[in-house]
Amino acid sequence: MIPRKVTVRETSPRDGWQNLSFIETDVKEAVIGKIIDMGAPEIELTSFVNPKAVPQIQDANELTRRVLEMKAEKKSDVKLTALVPNKKGADNAYAAGIRTIDLVVSVSELHNKRNVNKTVDESVASLREIMADLPEDLEVRLALACVFGSPFGDEIDVDKVVRIIDEAVKMGVNIVGLADSAGLSTPDHTSRIIRRIREHADLDKVAAHIHDTRGLGIANAYAAFQEGVYRFDSALGGLGGCPFIPGAAGNISTEDLVTMFNRMNIVTGIDSEKMYEASLYLSKHVNGKYNSKMLDINRLKEVTE
Repeated sequence: MIPRKVTVRETSPRDGWQNLSFIETDVKEAVIGKIIDMGAPEIELTSFVNPKAVPQIQDANELTRRVLEMKAEKKSDVKLTALVPNKKGADNAYAAGIRTIDLVVSVSELHNKRNVNKTVDESVASLREIMADLPEDLEVRLALACVFGSPFGDEIDVDKVVRIIDEAVKMGVNIVGLADSAGLSTPDHTSRIIRRIREHADLDKVAAHIHDTRGLGIANAYAAFQEGVYRFDSALGGLGGCPFIPGAAGNISTEDLVTMFNRMNIVTGIDSEKMYEASLYLSKHVNGKYNSKMLDINRLKEVTE
């Protein structure tokens, strides 16, 4: 059964921009305003991590304050999420007004060790400790990195992935994101992994977070969709990339993903014209390595009109 609706979370303000030179808060606010106007149901707004590690997020508190005010002025019901590394980050996000957080565990032992200097089991144990002491009104998403392959060559144990998902849901995690962090997957591989997970997990609680390193991002998203995943992360302009994965490219482009679903008559709730407007505005005000077919088309259209 093909659904008539999917949820697309816009991740550009956090995942898309984290590796770029610092973007002025006024510019961030203007772009996010356009993202809200285009009808994005969810926005990954920022990170509450050490700004020495990620200078881009040094304005996390100020940006959150401004966007919460903007959200109220626009009478928008957009859900704002933020990435946090630990309990302190969760506390800081909550104090700033965020009510949905992302916690990350890599299922690649080598990637997790490089990222947070812990084994996967140690990170799951830390997750359990964090979950035990969070406010009741704080929603938690768990981002599982490298589900579809490790850039460091270690084997990904799908049975272990399934166990982590099961444990996370029992802990109270609301959504589990399955990430192809290095963009290594192919559509047939994506389908096999999702089918295996579907045998033991409710895909209503699963989202796909796919990177486009080899140009297969949209194909992998479609494969996940065919297998029953109806939540997706994407970034305007196809910006992004993990700082701990050499050569990792950006996210799948929101413009391309939403255009695909809209042309399939699958409801996203996102207005195409306003999305293209937001995309063009972003490309003019933020320097980055863009990877979006629809952005290219609309840039050309703007020049020739």
